[in-house]
Amino acid sequence: MGVFNFEIAKDKIFFDPKFIDELKNFCTGERIDFNESRSKCLEYFNEIASKYTYNNAFWSFMEYVVRTRIIVDLKHLKYNAENLKELHELGKKNIIIFLPNHKSVFDFMILPYILTTQSHVYPSILAADTFDIFPIGFIFRKVGVYFVRRNESNPLYFLVFKYYVALLLK
Repeated sequence: MGVFNFEIAKDKIFFDPKFIDELKNFCTGERIDFNESRSKCLEYFNEIASKYTYNNAFWSFMEYVVRTRIIVDLKHLKYNAENLKELHELGKKNIIIFLPNHKSVFDFMILPYILTTQSHVYPSILAADTFDIFPIGFIFRKVGVYFVRRNESNPLYFLVFKYYVALLLK
């Protein structure tokens, strides 16, 4: 897919004939209005999707925040520079998805910072929707975080989520 973009992702999903067919079949089976269901799916997409930014000013701000407020001393941050070079090569032909272990909320800021500044890999990171609160949720979306509801049972929600993740894996 190349550069991952919110609007492109939305169009790819909502104009995908398979998505439309699945949504129509669901609406027919449940006897619910297609247009209302599509609107609800758009709401779910907005709730789930990242809004990754390639804006240099934003990344300069992130570098400042990470270096001065979170890490403070880079000696405490350990990573393998050779592996980052390999990720850069892998990232040229692939979208790489990271699933942090959440030992720290700062994983969502440190991981994209290291990957973007050291290897020019632009990550997509799955997080629980509990992290989608202002202002941190706004920042997380900008660094590539997308959100999932942990206790959701709505089939329309999972339809959108399924197609979003499938798009990330292309």
